[in-house]
Amino acid sequence: MKELKEAALITATTLGAAVVAKIALPDETPVEKTVHVEKTPNERLMEAAIMGDIKAYEQALADSGNINYQDPNTGKTVLMATIDNNSSIMEQGRACEIVKMSLATGNVDLTLKDSQGKTLKDYIKSTKSTLDNMASSYVTPQTYATGRAAESLSKDWESVLQTIEKMQPTAQAKKTNYHAFYQAMNLRK
Repeated sequence: MKELKEAALITATTLGAAVVAKIALPDETPVEKTVHVEKTPNERLMEAAIMGDIKAYEQALADSGNINYQDPNTGKTVLMATIDNNSSIMEQGRACEIVKMSLATGNVDLTLKDSQGKTLKDYIKSTKSTLDNMASSYVTPQTYATGRAAESLSKDWESVLQTIEKMQPTAQAKKTNYHAFYQAMNLRK
């Protein structure tokens, strides 16, 4: 049996837009090489949304980022990830602004589900419920401001839910029309 003498140890670390790889052959000093990897518009869009960076989000959209892009591991859309990864009231305020801005484009697919079967609407309802609980539990003078901020943000999310309610029949109608068209095309064959 031939012994493997040329085995290499390779490790890689992602640092922003760069990947640092360390390669070490047996009995040799490791060599480090940095390679710059450009992120796709969808990756930049997802990152900007999660970070609550509205200007970077707008730029990524302008660079052909897809609002309906889904993370291949979790199935979360950009907007789901935005809501899910921002926990403080200030971060949730930015997430709410990003969701509102995105809904205003009319390009958000409200029927998409993550790997657990949750839709954007489910994420918003969950966040709103958490904020409602926060608003009712902060009753001391020291926590009053936090409770009022949570209450105000809960109202913002409620307006987003109302917008979605108005949009959903349109999204469902488009889906139904597509299926009717597809069926009609199959019947003609």
